[in-house]
Amino acid sequence: MLAIYSFMMSRNKMMQPEAGTVLTQDEVALKGERDQMAAAIGNLTYLAVIGSMVACTIMVKFVEGKTWDNVSVRCGLLLAKAAMLTAGKLGPLVYFCMVLQIYNFGIIINRRRDSSPGVTFPIQIFFAYFTMHVYFLRTGHRERMSTIQVGKVCPGGIYCPESVHHALLIFDLMAPYIIGHLTLPLIVKARVQHAYAHLMPND
Repeated sequence: MLAIYSFMMSRNKMMQPEAGTVLTQDEVALKGERDQMAAAIGNLTYLAVIGSMVACTIMVKFVEGKTWDNVSVRCGLLLAKAAMLTAGKLGPLVYFCMVLQIYNFGIIINRRRDSSPGVTFPIQIFFAYFTMHVYFLRTGHRERMSTIQVGKVCPGGIYCPESVHHALLIFDLMAPYIIGHLTLPLIVKARVQHAYAHLMPND
C-alpha cells in the first residue's frame, strides 16, 4: 500500500504542468481526482498501521503472553511505515535505513560480551540517541520553526482537517525519536540478556 502511494505521488508530480500553464477545466478535475485517490490511499495506510498496532498489542501481549518489550519493538517497526508516508519522497529510504541500522546494531550487541555486565551500557544509550537525532536531521528537520513541514504532511498533498494536520506535524517532527524509543528494547534487552547469559546455570 505504501509502495502504491509513493508511485501515485511520483506520477502526480511528473504530470504536473509547468509553471504558468493555464489548465483547462477537465485537466483541473483530473488533477483533483488523482490527488483525492492518493489521499485516500494515504489515509488507508495510516488506518492500517494504527489497526495493526492495536491488533499486535492484543495478540502478542494478551494472547501469546509475551513481554511489553516485544510489543514495543513490533509497534515501533509498524510505526516506521507511517513515518515513511509522512516524510515525503525520501521517507521510505530514510526510515528503512534507520530500522536496518538499529536492527544490525542489536545483532552486533547480541553477539558480544563485556568483561563485566553492562560496562558499555552508556555507549549503547549514546548510540541510540545519536541514531534518533541523525535521522531527525536527515528527514530535513532542524531546531528552528522554519523547518516545520506546514501544509506538506497531509496525505496526497491536499487539504486535511486542522486536527489531523497538527497531529501529523507533531508526528513528522517526533517520528525518529518515537520509533527509536519504541525499538530501544531491541538493543538494550538483547544486550542485558546476553551480558548475564554466562551467569545462568546450564540445563
